[in-house]
Amino acid sequence: MKERIYLINLGCPKNLVDSEIIISSLRRNGFVLSTSPEEADFVIINTCGFIKGAVEEAKGYIEEFLKKKRKGEFSKLLVAGCLPQRFKESLLSLYPDVDYFVGVNDILRIPEILKGKNEGKSFLSKGTLNYNGLERTVSTYPYAYLKISEGCSKKCSFCTIPLIRGKYRSRKIEDIKEECESLVEKGYREIILISQDTTFYGVDIYGRPSLPSLLSSLEKIEGLKWVRLLYCYPRYFEDALIKKIRDSEKIVKYIDIPIQHISKKILKLMKRGTTPDYIKKLVEKLRREIDGVFLRTSLIVGFPGENKRDFEELKKFIVDYPFDYLGVFPYSDEEGTEAFNLKKKLKKEEIEERAAEIYDLQRKISRKLNRKRIGKVYEAIVDGRHKEREGVYIARIYGQAPEIDSITYLQGRGLKAGEFLKVKIIKSFDYDLEGEVLDFIEEN
Repeated sequence: MKERIYLINLGCPKNLVDSEIIISSLRRNGFVLSTSPEEADFVIINTCGFIKGAVEEAKGYIEEFLKKKRKGEFSKLLVAGCLPQRFKESLLSLYPDVDYFVGVNDILRIPEILKGKNEGKSFLSKGTLNYNGLERTVSTYPYAYLKISEGCSKKCSFCTIPLIRGKYRSRKIEDIKEECESLVEKGYREIILISQDTTFYGVDIYGRPSLPSLLSSLEKIEGLKWVRLLYCYPRYFEDALIKKIRDSEKIVKYIDIPIQHISKKILKLMKRGTTPDYIKKLVEKLRREIDGVFLRTSLIVGFPGENKRDFEELKKFIVDYPFDYLGVFPYSDEEGTEAFNLKKKLKKEEIEERAAEIYDLQRKISRKLNRKRIGKVYEAIVDGRHKEREGVYIARIYGQAPEIDSITYLQGRGLKAGEFLKVKIIKSFDYDLEGEVLDFIEEN
């Protein structure tokens, strides 16, 4: 009888890609997936360890499943990913009942580890995982994430990613294109490019930012409908990239561009390598050059030294330069980062109050922007049926990324996940939209 695996994925889309690789590797080695831990022989938790909130979430899952293990609901627990890679041997003493800890570079060893072919409990090498040619069990139809690089070479003072994932390592254009072609052949027509810093792509292997060249290669893939860009840091946003997005029929007019702050002082303390003027001019240029572009950003509030003037400057910026979508992260004080040693740290309550204030401000901005979309026609993709409302489908216009942005509700019958439609917006809410189907867009 084949041994059964129950896998839990925590964290970002980059982690999800790793989990999809783990699943395929397990299946290839004779394991089968289980839909519940009670029916599994082994449980795997693929963790995030980026900030305190993610660490606490991961530890909560570990403790919950250790209780299940002690009750005999399954035999072995394996903790993988960023948490063990970051905290290494300390987890061995904290959770002695966990059978195995596997880091981000060793996930392909999980099948042999579970089969008992390796001695020890901790597998945390500093090697590099080669993503080329790795089979994935993609879990996100009708879209698929495609990781174009691993790690990060930036020195942002608040970030733990270089500590966990190592230096920035781009994949070659031809390797990314080959994986993209494989995904399209399997029916995934929206491909979402992800990395820690997408605009930095290619600098390490080609000597310069090479995202436009990569996009030119992907545009040639027959059957590919949408290419979406996430994690486009502002520092390397060249004119060639703006032109590529503007002129392409396949790259959606949507850009996720995390700025983190707008105060010159805070940007310098964060070591972001940008200035307020640079960010403002970039946003203005993107709006001016790319007709109909949707912009998303993310911010950190409560960074050490952020005073009321810095915070008011940030609030004014998001009003003067409204983003379609905006995420806010309360500053998390992470050991091992430069910011951990900074002075003038704010109290947790004050940081959370500032985050709530930004969210409330952005909700009003989003409501105002959405009202302006009523009556407009957009290209959209169907994600699937609404789980609770009969005759209602969940879709996304091109300006809505899955999981992180809002959605568009559609009334109808017989719509299928993966179909592309022309929809007219007939109603708006604080974040979501409601549309009616005008036409079906023919397959490429």
